[in-house]
Amino acid sequence: MLGAITGDIIGSIYERKNIKTTEFELFSPRCCFTDDSVLTIALADVILNDRNYADVMREYYRRYPKAGYGGMFHQWAKHPNAEAYNSWGNGAAMRISPVGYAFDTLEEVLKKAVKYTEITHNHPEGIKGACATASAIFLARTGHCKQDIKNYIVTNFGYDLERTCDDIRPTYRFNASSQGTVPEAIVAFLDATDFEHAIRLAVSLGGDCDTLTCITGGIAQAFYGGVPSEIAEKSLSILDEQLRAVMVEFMNKYFYETKQVEKNMTLETTDEMYEIESDGADETEDEVFVPQNQNNDFSKNAIFTKSGDPEIQSLYHKVKDGDLILQADFQRQYVWDEKKASKLIESAILQIPLPIIYISEEKDGLEYVIDGQQRLTSFFSFMDGRFPDGKEFKLSGLKVRSDLNGKKFSELPKELQKEIRCYIIRVITFQKDSGDDLKFDIFERLNTGSVQLNDQELRNCLYRGKFNQALIEMAKEPDFMYICGLKAPDKRMRDVELVLRFCAFYHETYLNYKSPIRSFLNKEAEKQRNISDNELAELKKAFKNSCQIIRSIFDVNSFKRFRNGSGSSPNGYWEPKKFNTSLFDILMWSFAREDKNKVFQNLDAIKEGLIYLMTEDQDFINSIELSTSSVQAVTIRFDKWIVVLRNILGVQQKEPRCFTLKLKEELMEKNPTCAICNQRIQSIDDSAVDHIVQYWTGGKTIPENARLTHRYCNWSRPRKENV
Repeated sequence: MLGAITGDIIGSIYERKNIKTTEFELFSPRCCFTDDSVLTIALADVILNDRNYADVMREYYRRYPKAGYGGMFHQWAKHPNAEAYNSWGNGAAMRISPVGYAFDTLEEVLKKAVKYTEITHNHPEGIKGACATASAIFLARTGHCKQDIKNYIVTNFGYDLERTCDDIRPTYRFNASSQGTVPEAIVAFLDATDFEHAIRLAVSLGGDCDTLTCITGGIAQAFYGGVPSEIAEKSLSILDEQLRAVMVEFMNKYFYETKQVEKNMTLETTDEMYEIESDGADETEDEVFVPQNQNNDFSKNAIFTKSGDPEIQSLYHKVKDGDLILQADFQRQYVWDEKKASKLIESAILQIPLPIIYISEEKDGLEYVIDGQQRLTSFFSFMDGRFPDGKEFKLSGLKVRSDLNGKKFSELPKELQKEIRCYIIRVITFQKDSGDDLKFDIFERLNTGSVQLNDQELRNCLYRGKFNQALIEMAKEPDFMYICGLKAPDKRMRDVELVLRFCAFYHETYLNYKSPIRSFLNKEAEKQRNISDNELAELKKAFKNSCQIIRSIFDVNSFKRFRNGSGSSPNGYWEPKKFNTSLFDILMWSFAREDKNKVFQNLDAIKEGLIYLMTEDQDFINSIELSTSSVQAVTIRFDKWIVVLRNILGVQQKEPRCFTLKLKEELMEKNPTCAICNQRIQSIDDSAVDHIVQYWTGGKTIPENARLTHRYCNWSRPRKENV
């Protein structure tokens, strides 16, 4: 929500004076909050205090009458009994961000978005824009990747998100419609590399700038885990005391932002906030932070830190001695270029304060750099004379100390060498007795690089040990890599997270699953951290068993959706690229303990059974596409798949329900024409062998009672047709 307010404030001066560039002063002295912020905070007030939204909007309108409202809203707000005015404008989408943060399921978010929108914007386009914005925020804050968010918006709202900002910018003009603003705002988010970049891209598009940046900012905050502290402070300072109070209360309740909101913004600490404080003293301080509402195991619910101000050369020697791990296996390689690294050195020479370095003290006695690897590597590389790749490090691109361009560390005057070696930098260390769950949460919020560490990369840091190493090894299993479409280990450890998902459901089963999935996986990584050799051997055997079976059944289509055809084009198809994690969960779990010999006798029937669920069972389809990590969705898809699998592998029925693959192949070879629509069937997977005299009326599963159809035609046919 703060992201939406920030977008509105930054974009406020460009609404009628578009600039079409990302190079601009982020906060102009003329920046102000507009109706976008006022009505967004009004909605937050409604959600916090269970108030009537129409009444509250009119109340805020009277309080801020010159905030820049649209003409129709002016008329509506002035008349207490005025009804919705059928608007398709972007005003509903601009104010909806609190809904994306406050509710726990996608279904509830969409329901509330409609409720709060149709009070004024009851046109279908207005409602669609608000729902698209709220759902994008919800998906972003619940850990979905950009591609998932994009696919959901395109599939459910039909917006064109294939364009880039560069495609849109040249011809885009002021557009107050929802359909002419929301897609562009989402594209700006999709194209961005961080929060600030998202806002700059949105401004550069032009159009109804404050509203566009408001929408983009709301989504970007959810995806990137917050608003950078300097930007957050400035935005909050522009709000008046009343608006800020509501904003702070909402953030405290629905969005934990340790990094984004500092004490000087008068935020009150809630039971779920943990603040890392520093008084700026040179000596080391030991601190402990405990959530007030936790009464159980103290160590699991506390963060222990120590902070200090070492010199760069002290950290340098700790790295050389092996006591401080700079390039841990969970960190990416050094990515800064020479100019960026040179500017850091220039900052040290000029005694400009640099951001805090965060270190984790682990149970193996070593310390690991969590946040600050690029900065420390730059310092140490300059002192060594070479970058990690062996390239010579000479200063370049310096503007203030341009006289030093082209010089190596060894070529600097002794006094400058000393200034760099003795440069003091603030370091905060999370001590080894801190609770792992809280460390994970805090590490995630410290993770603000241009390419952020994902959840599994963070787990790889926090839960090092036998189990973690086993996950990495299991991800290299050839059958696993094949069915996941991998030719090499994934650089971002997404393959390792899939193995962890298998392990979590294998040990806990879906019956003990609790959302969110992130916590479910964290608990598995912690619980199994020191797994016994026997348990690990059993786990690897089950994992390999599943991979082999799934490869035999689905081959290259493992974990992919089969899509039904339609009335105009009845041919169905396998999605060529998109990996469905929900299918991964049920298939890997269900075959872990199955006898391969028994399964191999029923490969065709099992494949048919899953395709049936993916094309004809709408509850199952919803469970693998919408709110997939909710307990309800997980339970539905596992339950339905278990029933199908047990019917196939369990006791044989007196009269088989399904025709054999052999008969289907014979019918396809004889005449691949659908008996219902009379069009050619393109692939055997898209075909279904249907009972002429339907099974439920007593029809036999014999060749004489079989006909070949498209899956879609078979699914959509009347159930009581007379043949």
